[in-house]
Amino acid sequence: MEKKQPKMIDRVYCGVHFALMLDPRHAPKDGKRPVCVRLTHNYRQRYIQHGDKCSETDFSKAAKSGKGDLYEMRKEWERFFDHIYNSVKREVDDGTFSIVAYRQPGEPVDGITINRVFREYISNLEADGKSTTAHIYRYVLLKLEQYFGLVDADAVDKVFVNGFRRKMEEEGLSGTTQGIYLRHLRSVFNYGIYKEYMKRSQYPFSQGRYRSDSVRIPAGVSRTERYLDKEDMRRLYEGYAGDKEVNMFLFSYFANGANLVDILKLRFDDYWAKSGKTELRFVRQKTKDTTGGRVYIYIPITQWLREVMKRMGIEEKKGALLFPDALDGCDTPDKEAKRVGQIGKNIGVRMKAVCAELGIDGSVSMTWARHSYKTVLIRQKVPDWFCEQMMGHTSGSVGAHYVGMFTAEDRMKYNSMLL
Repeated sequence: MEKKQPKMIDRVYCGVHFALMLDPRHAPKDGKRPVCVRLTHNYRQRYIQHGDKCSETDFSKAAKSGKGDLYEMRKEWERFFDHIYNSVKREVDDGTFSIVAYRQPGEPVDGITINRVFREYISNLEADGKSTTAHIYRYVLLKLEQYFGLVDADAVDKVFVNGFRRKMEEEGLSGTTQGIYLRHLRSVFNYGIYKEYMKRSQYPFSQGRYRSDSVRIPAGVSRTERYLDKEDMRRLYEGYAGDKEVNMFLFSYFANGANLVDILKLRFDDYWAKSGKTELRFVRQKTKDTTGGRVYIYIPITQWLREVMKRMGIEEKKGALLFPDALDGCDTPDKEAKRVGQIGKNIGVRMKAVCAELGIDGSVSMTWARHSYKTVLIRQKVPDWFCEQMMGHTSGSVGAHYVGMFTAEDRMKYNSMLL
């Protein structure tokens, strides 16, 4: 006899029984079952899947969770349940409900909605270990469903995309945020075309030269104002020597503006010894699967960076991580993404307070360290393509033509100009 599945929500309306649960019809090969809403009426049942899969253990934990990823997943499942519940309730009230013929609002007969394409795309990202990226796509999907509910894939055209943009403008979302959401929608649309869920003829976005019959994605506000100048960095360096979060911010700045996830994975590898302990190197996590070949980023250990490492108590050990405890226990990509996100949030909170003390405006985050690195060097007439190469922007920029041009001496010389 099959084990009874736990229900997160159990509700009845006029003889129709609703349950938010795991689909019992699917044998869990990986220990996970699809999350669904089960409708029961006159001894007939209908299972409407959300798109997520979950283990029984995590499903039970999500039901009780008050924060974190499981909590966010539960809130999304609850919104899905409410969507189905309200849809069925309207049909019951109108006397038109039939469990056999029931379809969700906007769902085509073949079941292809942009919502479904989004969830499949998100599942693929998670399977590739890109949990952080998957989270962003979840936010975009959540916003689409908040505005429109379920949307037939064939209905996603120029009119729909412009409607999505207007909704975001009405909500007060910035041009930058609108651009991010639209670019993610475009990626899912391209995936839908590749999978033949959607037609190339309905592609609503401009390609190359702008056309009046297509949607141009806003570039958003310039990031040039999101930086600290050399004097600001010196004040942080000299005034907060014992501050853990400030030192991590400075570490990123002196390490070519490296992203937090790359910093936490830095090791004293063979190259460290080969360079005479004057450089570290890494491959960017963000582009490791997209570049034409393995592209190393080199970090010269300037006097400034060496002092920050000393302040942080970093102990040299062959093959060891510089920050061995930071990702301890993160045995899955999702856990790692969550930990990195929390560390980044802690740094942002502290940096905001420190900058307020120093009279520096802006919600300073780790991203500012990256922007500051390039801005400070460019202002000192350092070649732009040097900065591009040091930051890992070699695959699609002018700097691609200069890979290998800069020596270790060049790297040390220019990075020593940061303070």
